Amino acid sequence: MIDKPAFLPSYVCWHAVQDSDQLAVEVSCHLTKILSRSLLNQSRVSLAVSGGRSPIATFERLSVSQIKWSNIDITLVDERWVDKNHEDSNEGLVRHYLLKNAAEKAKFIGLKNESLTAKDGQVDCHLALQQLVQPFEVVLLGMGLDGHTASLFPDCPELTMAMDSTQSLRCLATTPKSANHERMTLSYNAIMEAKHRVLHLKGTSKLAILEQAMSLGDPMVMPICAFLQHPITLFWSPS
Repeated sequence: MIDKPAFLPSYVCWHAVQDSDQLAVEVSCHLTKILSRSLLNQSRVSLAVSGGRSPIATFERLSVSQIKWSNIDITLVDERWVDKNHEDSNEGLVRHYLLKNAAEKAKFIGLKNESLTAKDGQVDCHLALQQLVQPFEVVLLGMGLDGHTASLFPDCPELTMAMDSTQSLRCLATTPKSANHERMTLSYNAIMEAKHRVLHLKGTSKLAILEQAMSLGDPMVMPICAFLQHPITLFWSPS
C-alpha cells in the first residue's frame, strides 16, 4: 500500500499500484465500471482519451471489456495535426490499440480534419464534437514533465484562451514551442464539464512534477494544476 502524498487535496481520489501492468488493469477496470454504470441510465455515453505511449496497455485491456461499445462515443483529449497514418498520430494509436476486439463497435470521432492547419480546422473540429454525447462521461488525462496536460502547454500562445472558463469552443488549436506539430486540444471547459476526470501517471518523476505544480498553483506555468483544484481520480505507479 502506497500512501497518498500529503500535497494532494482531500478531493483527489488516490490509487497507487506497484507497476505499470497493474496500473493498466486498475485504470481499465475503473473506466469500464463508469461507462457500464452510466449506460444503465442513458442510451449513449462518451469517452475522451489521451494519446502517447503511457496508456497503450490500458487501451488494450479496455478493448476487451464486455460493455455496450456500440453505445459509446470515443474521441481524443488532444491530437497532433498530422495524418492518422503518421507515427505521431494519436488517432492512429487509438485505432491500433483501443478500437479493436469488443471496442471496435464504438463510434469514434477524431480531432484532425482535412484543413491545412489546426487553426483553420478549429471550428469544424468543434462542430464535429457536437456529434458526441455531451458532456463527456469520462476524460482520461496524462501529464508531461513540463506540467502540461492535453495539448495545454505552458509555452503555447493560445493557453490563456484555451484555459478561459468562458470559452465556448470545445476544442482549440495550439502551437507549443516545445513540441512538434500544431495541435488540437479539448478546452479547459470541455474537460472540466466531464462527469469524471481520471489522471493516469507512471514514475516517481511524474509525482515530483505533480507536487511542484501544486506548490506553484499557477495554471499558466503548469497547466495540470488547474485540474487538481477540483475532484479528479489519480492512478499512479512508480514504474
